[in-house]
Order: sequence, then C-alpha cells, then structure tokens
Amino acid sequence: MRWQPDAPPFRSHVVVAAPHPDDEVLGCAGMMVWLVEAGHDVRIVAVTDGAASHAESSRIEPAELVACRALERDRALDRLGLADVRTSRLGFPDASVRDHEGELAGALLPELDRETTLVVPWRHDGHPDHEAVARAGRRAAADAGASCCEVPIWARVRGRRCRPRHRLELGTFRGQKCAAVGEFRSQLVALGPDPVDGPVVHPAELAALTSGTEWVVSVT
Repeated sequence: MRWQPDAPPFRSHVVVAAPHPDDEVLGCAGMMVWLVEAGHDVRIVAVTDGAASHAESSRIEPAELVACRALERDRALDRLGLADVRTSRLGFPDASVRDHEGELAGALLPELDRETTLVVPWRHDGHPDHEAVARAGRRAAADAGASCCEVPIWARVRGRRCRPRHRLELGTFRGQKCAAVGEFRSQLVALGPDPVDGPVVHPAELAALTSGTEWVVSVT
C-alpha cells in the first residue's frame, strides 16, 4: 500500500469512529492495517450496533441482527489481521444519531487526547448517521485537542464530489479488503424475497466501496 502524495499526519493513537458495523472496514480497512504496521495504536468505537438495517423485515429480530453484525465485524477484522484491535460499543440508536450528537461528542471525549487522531466519515457523506458522527467527532476532537481525519464512504457511492487530500493506493491489498467486506453477509445478501429483506448494499455500491483506493478528505 502507498499513500499519494503523502501520508496524513496521524498522531500516535488513532480512534476510528464507525457509525455502523462495517463502516470501519468499508471506509478505512487499508488505512487501519497501514497504521498498525507503522506502529500506531488503533482502536475502533462502534457508535451504533446497526440494528435498523432491516427495520421492516420480519425475518430477523433486532437483537439477533445486532449479534450477527458484531460477529461479522469480528470476522472481517480477523481477515485483515486486526483481531487484536480493541472495539468499544456506544450503543447509540441506529438511524437516529443526529438526535444525540451532544451525547455522542461527550461519549467520544474519554477516548481522545492531544496524542490522538480521530477518524470519522466525511461531514458531507450523504448518510445522516455518518454526517452526525462527523459533526460530533469534530466537536469532541476540538475539545480534547485531538486531530480529526475525515474519510468519505457513502459519498463515493452517491457520486458526491470531494477532493481527497490524501489517497491510499491499496494495490494487492484490495483483494484482502474485499474478502473482509464479504464477511458482512447481512448487508450483502437478501434474507428473503421481499425488498425489505435486503440486500442493503447492492453490487454497484459494493464496487464503489471496494475500489483500489481509500481517501482522506480533511485533516484538522
């Protein structure tokens, strides 16, 4: 893997705030592996448990879905060689993070200090939960004296124009990332014939999310 034109100015500790289980892998799987190999301490904060991805489906209960998505994340991280990366769960309500931004900023503060870079989705990512995490994360980072790094996730699916300041060329690692993403079967495979049963991420969207690069749009 190689950064173009150069690597972002990551601090010694890096906290990845994932709105849903899978966003940490879709947005920055390569980045996390690069950081660990470069000697940084990497942690993941799961903002929600992803319980609303099949809210209208009768084929899976929310508690079952939460357990399933947590297991999928563990398997994906294991495929990336990141099984030892610590993940903490905040339990904010999926699809309603914007109603709890102040609480989320407060919940992130204990994870941050002046030696930390917080990674959040881009503030214009096109998904309300993602954008709420970005706003709350930027606020918490500013309060803690941490730096904040924004990565586009759904913006790349929806064609939102953004100019990356840093690009990580995945090279042959792309295959490993695709294998890790494949562990999120609850999001990729329909649970039944009804549209409410999924899939949540369709093939064209998956292709955009697993391209050969990862982007950093802003570092503050």
